[in-house]
Amino acid sequence: MDPNCQQGTVQAGGGSVMVWAVFSWHGLGPLGRLDRTLTGNAYVQLLGDHLQPFMDFMYPNNDGIFMDDNAPCHRATTVRDWFEEYSGQFQRMIWPPRSPDMNPIENLWDIMEKCTINAFTITDVYRDSMAQYSCRRLPTTC
Repeated sequence: MDPNCQQGTVQAGGGSVMVWAVFSWHGLGPLGRLDRTLTGNAYVQLLGDHLQPFMDFMYPNNDGIFMDDNAPCHRATTVRDWFEEYSGQFQRMIWPPRSPDMNPIENLWDIMEKCTINAFTITDVYRDSMAQYSCRRLPTTC
């Protein structure tokens, strides 16, 4: 068949964008794009770049509580050490095992997915745009 008469298709949604986000009662925080599988060291870098400044700004009285889940990278020794270092600035919630239905950010991920389904063709150029588009839609949806 002549390639000029063919059109490429993408099956099963065409890919995904992996992001990290933080939010609180006070508002949305930064959205960080993850280009690779999250390791303990990469998570510590993300926490230092995004979480710590967010918590300082949102909770100047050091009374914030951070929630993550029990993903292996969240429980790495380097991550536990990082949270110990910042324990005077905010607390880390103890999380029950196998409890994704209790994680409030899952509701935000669901909204973001609904806002972006069929809205973009996933390519490297559009990945960041899609994540930012979804993040901007959250305040009007919630």
